Amino acid sequence: MTKTANDNIIVGELADKLDQQFTQYAFMSLEDRALPDARDGLKPSQRRILVAMDDLKLSPGGNTKKCAKICGDTSGNYHPHGEAVIYPTLVRLAQSWVMRYPLVSPQGNFGNRDGDPPAAMRYTEAKLARSGALLLQDLNANVVDYQPNYNEEMEEPTILPAKAPNLLLNGCAGIAVGWATNMPPHNLTETCNAIKAYIENENLTAEEVLDIMPGPDFPNGCKVLGRAGVLDYYKNGRGSVKLEGVWEIKGAKGRKKKSEIIITELPYMASPTKFIDQVVELIKKGEIDGISDMKDLSSKKDGLRIWIEIKQAAIAEIVLNTLIKRTCLRDSFSINSTVLIDGKVVECASIIQLFKAFVEHRELVLTRKFEAERRKNIARTEIVEGLIAVTKRLDDAIKIIRNAEDPADAKAKLIKASIIKTDNQAEAVLSMTLRSLTKLEAGKLKEELEKLVDRKKWLDIIIGNKKKTRAIIVEELDELVEKFGDDRRSTIKADPTDINDEDLIADEKVVVLLSGEGYVKRIPLSEYRVQSRGGKGSRGVAKKDNEDAPVEVFEASTKDVLLFFTTQGAVYRRKAYEIPQVSKTARGAHVSNLLSLKQEEDVTNMISMASVPKNGHLVMITKKGYIKRSKVEDYDTARKVAGINAIKLEDDDSVAFVLPTTGSEDVFIITEQGNAIRYSEEVVPVQGRVTRGSRAMKLNEGDRVAQIFTLKPKDKPDIFVITSAGYGKKSPATEYRRLGSRAVKGYAVLKKNALAKRGGKLVGGAALYNGESLLAMTKFGQVIRFGASEIRNTGRTTGGVKVVTLNDGDEVIKLAKIAADAEDE
Repeated sequence: MTKTANDNIIVGELADKLDQQFTQYAFMSLEDRALPDARDGLKPSQRRILVAMDDLKLSPGGNTKKCAKICGDTSGNYHPHGEAVIYPTLVRLAQSWVMRYPLVSPQGNFGNRDGDPPAAMRYTEAKLARSGALLLQDLNANVVDYQPNYNEEMEEPTILPAKAPNLLLNGCAGIAVGWATNMPPHNLTETCNAIKAYIENENLTAEEVLDIMPGPDFPNGCKVLGRAGVLDYYKNGRGSVKLEGVWEIKGAKGRKKKSEIIITELPYMASPTKFIDQVVELIKKGEIDGISDMKDLSSKKDGLRIWIEIKQAAIAEIVLNTLIKRTCLRDSFSINSTVLIDGKVVECASIIQLFKAFVEHRELVLTRKFEAERRKNIARTEIVEGLIAVTKRLDDAIKIIRNAEDPADAKAKLIKASIIKTDNQAEAVLSMTLRSLTKLEAGKLKEELEKLVDRKKWLDIIIGNKKKTRAIIVEELDELVEKFGDDRRSTIKADPTDINDEDLIADEKVVVLLSGEGYVKRIPLSEYRVQSRGGKGSRGVAKKDNEDAPVEVFEASTKDVLLFFTTQGAVYRRKAYEIPQVSKTARGAHVSNLLSLKQEEDVTNMISMASVPKNGHLVMITKKGYIKRSKVEDYDTARKVAGINAIKLEDDDSVAFVLPTTGSEDVFIITEQGNAIRYSEEVVPVQGRVTRGSRAMKLNEGDRVAQIFTLKPKDKPDIFVITSAGYGKKSPATEYRRLGSRAVKGYAVLKKNALAKRGGKLVGGAALYNGESLLAMTKFGQVIRFGASEIRNTGRTTGGVKVVTLNDGDEVIKLAKIAADAEDE
């Protein structure tokens, strides 16, 4: 039937039809051009370029091909918008200053940061980068959906398998009708670790993600200021991140020398030419003074380098401050994570939604991949079983085939003779070569069958098992980190315009105390006056009974991070200023108001992270005498609410002491019955968090660990010990020789009859280096601070002297060391 002009007439209101047609166009532009898919992080044009390169077999280890060929194939096979729009997209995929992990490996002139254009596509070449090949791995119709191309002559994938979370790694920018997206790149190691954390806990919060993945990681290594904008983006899919360049101020040398500012990095996508033009414009307008000369010394070898010479009369810091405020040396990156998820526009997707989209995509890809493999496995198993059956009745099979009239007759007779069972097996038998008839080939068939059977068992377990499938995704992420992981290029710095609660807190020395009933408080160190030996001290807590004595006390700064270790082997984190400051006689706040403790869980130990050496260790001792050494970073957690496991405990055991070490110190352990042992901490193996540890020393029946501290092997401090009766003594550490084993009782610290004669037990000890003072706490809440220099040195087994005068019924229960200060001196 011939169409007429009237067949093309659309009847209706013009405004309605325009609205309808425009809406249809807008959604087509969203899906076909502008917005990335959250699963593989690509827009259609990018996806089609990678598929065309895969068709051309441009693998990372192979040769490059001219970009004109790549763009021509992409345009002719998949993307009907012309080579002129495809080539810029290809170039962007290869630019290392745009992509954190470029998907295309370039050869030739692909432009530069200053905005200079690339050479024409007939002069440049490219191939897939390793990052790009990861997105295409396992690409076939069994794994992802395919659809007809624009002319329905071929099929193209609607999505790539995407083994790597490309959207988060490289970010994306796109503008559509009514929507836009602008996402920053992130570090691969941090991103993979964050996705693993999501797989382990789908209720992961944006704050917890921020601890693992602290912010964008731009390819040029600029500074990211503050984390508030990053947290907004993680939570709400929208935020603004401040970026800043990297510079160095070199002071003037000599009478005629001038100060210099050397800029070695600019914010993401800011070019040196743009920066210099802005500075020149400021100089022309008289809005900046103090610059005598400026040069762009950037090169491929040295990278970006802008040299600015400062006038002799000018101050470099003031000039720099003006540059920060008035040029692109400080800029902002507006984040908007509007993406396609399951074919629908999701405006401002949160970081958890992006994690979920990627993980669910990989689950589906792996499931379809394994299902296809199982179908192939079943088909191959059928063939191998048939071939093996033929080798067992080889003469009969040859006779049947030789006497058959045609292949169809041979198939029917082989099945009728029960040599094989199926048509597929019969077809395979007729296709066998003479080589396959040998005993050696028959043996290979049996080996192949065993492998096929074992593989099918594994596939049957994996397919449909979400937990095991996700475990494979975790393995893939670990493999990505191992092969492609690198350090951050962008550093996270505090935003100078941000003011938070901590900025308003004065940084001062305090004493932090924890009582037996779990009350914690901080007191300014200045409130503890140094007293003479034998003094009665001052009130440390207000007490009406003997039940709530201090059990933990140490010196810290108000901004130090404190770790709380509990009886059930958990560790929590708080800042010292978050501990309520009260008077010496007040009880303070219960730790349950600061930490989310479990039922029947009590805090036993606190340490300040400021006291832990960089790359140091934490050594733990339990009541039953187990010792464990672990890396400190295993315990530095920002989980304020839930906390993490710190040690694996046996029944009826709990943490007694925790102390930081450098990794090469001596451990000094004192018991209540007066024994001591000293050995290198290297004797104690380094273990993970959730382990029990090993025996610390041999203990007498009924004996318990009273104190543990560390010594530097080459230093010669004094060892001070104190008994519950208030007697103390100081002896040179040289009298305690380092032992090479943990399986001994050690040395006697006091005379055997000293404890029995004066009563009590040994309750504490410390290594004294240079004028430190000591805090002794009693069961009734008395706290006395005294200078260790007042106590003379004696031998290792002497009985000691009175250092604390006690009221009737009172006893010393704890000893703490306070660093030397002006008052001590």
